[in-house]
Amino acid sequence: MDETAKAYFEIFPCMISGKSATYVSAPVTSGVRFFEVAKKEGLPLRPEFLSSIKEENRKAASTVVERLRSTNNFPVINPTALVDLDHWEQADYYKFWTEVIKRFCDRILLINGWEYSNGCSLEAATAYEYALDVFDQDGRRLTARSAAALLAEAAQEIGSAGLDNRILHRSLMSIEGRALLE
Repeated sequence: MDETAKAYFEIFPCMISGKSATYVSAPVTSGVRFFEVAKKEGLPLRPEFLSSIKEENRKAASTVVERLRSTNNFPVINPTALVDLDHWEQADYYKFWTEVIKRFCDRILLINGWEYSNGCSLEAATAYEYALDVFDQDGRRLTARSAAALLAEAAQEIGSAGLDNRILHRSLMSIEGRALLE
């Protein structure tokens, strides 16, 4: 873990007591928006497309986060609010946010279309692995079985379009394992 992540982990306990936060899992650089543009434009995407996808994903997440914060009294973590860190690779974000979920959260809310996002799929798998309460964007409990069905369909669609779906499949295997225990 790099020094930036260590510093962030020292800050979280200043705001969150134990495992009491809700994590809002939302795509940033991928998700449905990325998939649709990639199908149309091909890869690699031009920077203006990536910038637009990130902006739209962040706006969508912010709407859900603000609704949660205004109607509940628990801390809500919005990972899309973190500024882009030049020295972090995508894997650093994956590691950081899954560790945040493990240390500080007792529930996770998956924004609609989460199943098209590598990061969200890893976050969902972490939530099920650590027996957190998992909800969809509308606040309905999402069973591991239901999550696995959504993720399987998205992974199939992404793979059929010739895009990399290995992380989605890895997350799917983990969630399917949890579904067997339900």
